[in-house]
Amino acid sequence: MDSTANLAASRRTQWIVGSGLAVIVALIAVSFARQESRRPVGPALPIISGVHEFQLTNQLGAAVTLADLHGKVWIANVIFTRCPGPCLTMSRQLAGLAGRLPGGDETRIVTLTIDPEFDTPAVLARYAGKLGGDTSRWWFLTGAPRELRRLSVDDLKFVAVDKEAKEQQSTDDLFIHSTYFMVVDRRGRLRSVIESVEPGANEKTLSIISQLLAEP
Repeated sequence: MDSTANLAASRRTQWIVGSGLAVIVALIAVSFARQESRRPVGPALPIISGVHEFQLTNQLGAAVTLADLHGKVWIANVIFTRCPGPCLTMSRQLAGLAGRLPGGDETRIVTLTIDPEFDTPAVLARYAGKLGGDTSRWWFLTGAPRELRRLSVDDLKFVAVDKEAKEQQSTDDLFIHSTYFMVVDRRGRLRSVIESVEPGANEKTLSIISQLLAEP
């Protein structure tokens, strides 16, 4: 009886150990597959610049800092809501991209105003409402001019300059500014510059976002 019991116990132990090893092997295989699926699919993107700490306010009146974007891949652009030029075209383009962004909660769109005296949170909220953007993933930011300039011009390398009165075609034609989409990685580093008016800009933007999401 003791021999039979010992044999049964031994077989049970072997079965448990074998099952445990099978589970471990399966977990390793799944982990490896996930790592393989998240590897960058294109050549490594350069690190253009870094984003410093900032504190601005979104269209809902909530404070937004760099910490709120930590771990996210995000697209940035600059506009002003009374812009008679390309701003609305860019914004509509981003509205089309917003519903196609990969990564779920891991991606954001950040639109910075270059006209903070006029573009209050309430003004930005009305502008965003017309576009139908998801306010949880698309932030329109305003704040102190110096803080906005440091983020948009110094860190993200946008061009934004006052337009001389003699060059203005209307009373709202106030600024000369970039029409780029800047793509920033999870660690707050500018990695790609995309001209929004170029053919295929949306697909290129989505491809770069996917590549940055796949980086370890």
